[in-house]
Formats: sequence, structure tokens, C-alpha cells
Amino acid sequence: MSLVVASAPELKEYPRISTGSEGLDDILGGGFDANRMYLYEGKPGTGKTTIALQFLLRGAREGERVLYISLSETKHELELVAKRHGWSLEGIDIFELVPAETTLDPAQQVKVMGKRNFGMHLKDHDNKRKTDVIYGQDGGVLDVTAVLKALREVKFNGYVAIEYEAKENEPTEDVKELVKIVQQSAQKLG
Repeated sequence: MSLVVASAPELKEYPRISTGSEGLDDILGGGFDANRMYLYEGKPGTGKTTIALQFLLRGAREGERVLYISLSETKHELELVAKRHGWSLEGIDIFELVPAETTLDPAQQVKVMGKRNFGMHLKDHDNKRKTDVIYGQDGGVLDVTAVLKALREVKFNGYVAIEYEAKENEPTEDVKELVKIVQQSAQKLG
């Protein structure tokens, strides 16, 4: 009997690709492995969009063609994120898979998002006067009862935030009215 020793083929090392963030590149030992797909996962506000934009901006600076496919944020929302960081999205192609804001009312949006809803931000706005309004009043259109019903249907287990900025110096009375509307809407649902 003879023993044959076979050597393993040499593993080819591909260059790492910068994430666009020095700190993250350091943690990952030089960046991402080439030719792989990466998924950023986390709750709202954890930096998923920021990390993705950093990566794409780095590619655009190096002359690569880059594409951001958005499943939840509009191009306008992405531009706001970039602006807050002092960035321009020039050189990044953006493809929105989100429906136009006018095609879904808030209750429909809740149903579409289903269990992916972590929080609900209730705000009503009169676009003609460009000011916040009390829910469903003075040009507002938010149907709080329909939104709460949709949240119950998807078994929402998050937070609901109320926002109102029309009277920045003294919003107390109007915020009390907003809370009252939410409470009445919840009582209607039982």
C-alpha cells in the first residue's frame, strides 16, 4: 500500500473593498470581501442607510457606477440623510421600489410594512399652508382610527410618537387635543 499526499489548491486572495468608513474597514480587516453580498440589518436609526451611502460614495469617488435600490426610503429622504452628513449623492443612481407617497395612505402603509413596523410617527400636515395641523382638521387628512386599526391588524408591538410643531413656543394645548383624538380613536376600536 502506498500513501499519496495531495496538496490543496492555492487559495487566491482577492483585494478587500473599502466600506467607505475607516473605522469599519479596520474592524473588518480592510473592508468587505469582493464578489459577495452583504445585508445590513437593524432597527430604524442604527445607521444602515449611512453605511450604505458611505460605501456607494466611496465607489462613486473611484469612478465606479453605483446603484442604491431603496425599499423604504424615497430619493428625497436619502438626499436629506446625505445633506445631514454634508454629502452629495451625485454619482449614485437611485432606484425607488417604494410606491409614490400619494398611492398609499398611512393605514395602507402600515399593512404593507406588516411586522416590519417598529414605530409609528403620527403627524398631520396641511401641504398648502405648509404647517402641522391637528389630526384631520384644518386641511389635514390623517385618519387616526384607520391607522390604529391597521396597527392592530398587523399585531404592532412598538411605539407611537406624536409630533406637532405648528406652535413651537406653546404646543401644550394642541398636543393635548392630539392625545385626546388618539384616545378617542382607540376607544372606537374597543
